Amino acid sequence: MENKIIFLGKLNRTNCNNGPSGVLKSLMNAGKKIDKIDFKIININKEVLKLPRMLLDSNYKIVCICSDGFFLTFIIFILSLLDKKRKYYLIIHGIYKIESKYNGIKPNRKTVLIEKIIYKYFPNVICVSEKLKIDIKYYFKRTNNVYVINNGMDLIKLNGSINSFVRGSVLNLIHVGGIKNRKGIYEALELVRALNALNIKVFLNIYGDVIDNKSLTKFYNYIKTYNLSDLVCYNGQINDKEKLYNAYYKSDFNLCLSKYDTFNIAVLESMSVGCPCFVTTNCGASEIVESGMDGYVINQDDYIQQIVSIIKLYLNYSNCEIKKLRLNASIKASKYSWNNVINQYFALLGKDCD
Repeated sequence: MENKIIFLGKLNRTNCNNGPSGVLKSLMNAGKKIDKIDFKIININKEVLKLPRMLLDSNYKIVCICSDGFFLTFIIFILSLLDKKRKYYLIIHGIYKIESKYNGIKPNRKTVLIEKIIYKYFPNVICVSEKLKIDIKYYFKRTNNVYVINNGMDLIKLNGSINSFVRGSVLNLIHVGGIKNRKGIYEALELVRALNALNIKVFLNIYGDVIDNKSLTKFYNYIKTYNLSDLVCYNGQINDKEKLYNAYYKSDFNLCLSKYDTFNIAVLESMSVGCPCFVTTNCGASEIVESGMDGYVINQDDYIQQIVSIIKLYLNYSNCEIKKLRLNASIKASKYSWNNVINQYFALLGKDCD
């Protein structure tokens, strides 16, 4: 274990392919190829309490936390204040207080306080986007030892090629943020209504989980009220990556209309198979998109007008123009494979292992 880096984290047992758990799982798969990196998964609180002794007795020089929740993070934060032999890093995926607000959930006051202490004083933090770095500065007044490494995505080869996509008579849209207000589900539905009112044939496939039954009932009531049952289909959570990527591939556009999103891996996943995105400036992954070249960055305030204007142009695109847009998206996304991302982590963390 001499001079090694260790990543610590937990995997969500019900949904380990998305969110922080999905990031950790992908980093683990990519990190297997690097000898100096180890990973340890801790899903039981009793094991968390044993970690300080294990780390103090080890030869690890770098400890990096990729955690979904604050119990593990807080224990390691306390250890980092006492242990001067190692450098400690925390990967920050989002801000609980802000995300709770947009999800319509009242944040727990103790959790908000713990988050504030950790984000402000953890020795080194790694943000998944420049947007998150800016938010860390704004909400926690922190500017020192803050780094940025964008998330990545899994490269999956499909049977169809980018060049074989043909636009159909119906505009196929996809949204994979589930039934969540923060992810822009109702913005997506409003867009479908606007396109339908203009006699543009459109169909929206929705994938992802739902916060609770109340949210699901509200969603179906909206569908019924505005007669969208023939234009929208909710397909639930999809954990098979190949099926998800095939769904992206068959779509004209991916709707990433988040009200607040520190990254959103769906942008990269979609682009990797040639499906360009409409992504709001409220989304960290918008930093990756070159508007008009490999997707479209949209302002939330007048998103419908912007997207409708672009779609009207798109419906008159030649096959050559569509292929160029989709190929550009695929080329851009290929730069953000998890293999490339883990190399960025090693470049940052490994400098202290020499």
